Amino acid sequence: MFSKGTITIPKSYSPLLFLLATVCIYLFAGYAVDYLSSSPNPGLLAIAIAADLIITVAILYYVLLIRGRGWPVLSIVPLCFLSILGAKWLLPSEHLAIFDYSHFILIPLELAIIGIVGFKAYGLVRRYKKDRNQVGTPPDILVGLQQAAFEITGSKGFAKAVAFELAIFYYTFLSWAKPLSQSTNGFTYHKKVGYTPIFMALMCMALIELVVVHVVVWALGAELVAWILTGISIYGILWLIGDYRAVLRRHIEVNENELVIRVGLRYTAVLPLNQIQYIRKWPTKKPFEKRPGFMNAVVFGKPHYEIQLSRPIKVQRLYGMEKEIHSFGICIDDRERFEAILHELSHGRLNVSTLSK
Repeated sequence: MFSKGTITIPKSYSPLLFLLATVCIYLFAGYAVDYLSSSPNPGLLAIAIAADLIITVAILYYVLLIRGRGWPVLSIVPLCFLSILGAKWLLPSEHLAIFDYSHFILIPLELAIIGIVGFKAYGLVRRYKKDRNQVGTPPDILVGLQQAAFEITGSKGFAKAVAFELAIFYYTFLSWAKPLSQSTNGFTYHKKVGYTPIFMALMCMALIELVVVHVVVWALGAELVAWILTGISIYGILWLIGDYRAVLRRHIEVNENELVIRVGLRYTAVLPLNQIQYIRKWPTKKPFEKRPGFMNAVVFGKPHYEIQLSRPIKVQRLYGMEKEIHSFGICIDDRERFEAILHELSHGRLNVSTLSK
């Protein structure tokens, strides 16, 4: 279409235009490759072809699809990798030496992505903390990381996965500097079930397993496999530490409109108070049974309360994965205060009853 003497391309045509432009670039590159053998400077021509396939295609992608269609910025990363593979496939083997150091691009690129997400997360958490301080509630780091990652990537699923990994790093290494804090309407859920000694036992078992498996596999002559298994075990140990630190800091909260359930980094659920049908105490002698639509959102053992909703809600799990749940089991250390605040904030509608056997 035409507008004031200029040509305006409809956004819906941007993917097709990018595809056609990319095909033309590859056709031109294939035509240029035929002249490498007769070129007075074939090395320089090979570099120009590779730059055209990688840089020019990336610029077109940014202009037409990222700026033009609002696609996630990070989507340009796999495009660059595919362009490098395309250039390697197109150029003759004697000119592939220019790609010998291409893998070093990954290191600064990954550091840059983590740095940008971390910087944005820091700003968002500070802003979030300022807003939440009005009601005396500590900020949720995972929420800040998810918001920062989403602003960068534009993809909720990818942002939640990235935020989960960054949250493990934060709670494992950076959460020790600040003292533990608890809001007025916040509740811990790990003390009554004795999760700290359970965590210590899991850590001892994980460390023993790490050493034993590494030594045994190494003795069998599979050195590479031994180091791979060791790396996996170390990641598992860091995950255990990060989740434990998150258990200490990410509390269950009750506010005027919501009951926010958090269990370390494992589960996050926001329950609107007006959708809660009932909350019942779970008898000590009643056995725990799994059933469809029920989530036992505790760090260990049986729940103290069962919460039934009028309709299912989505619960965020590991790496941002979601599942619809309509009934929850939770643990609360200070049950008397929890029941009193829940009764008060629901204006007397929610009274904790006893679960029938």
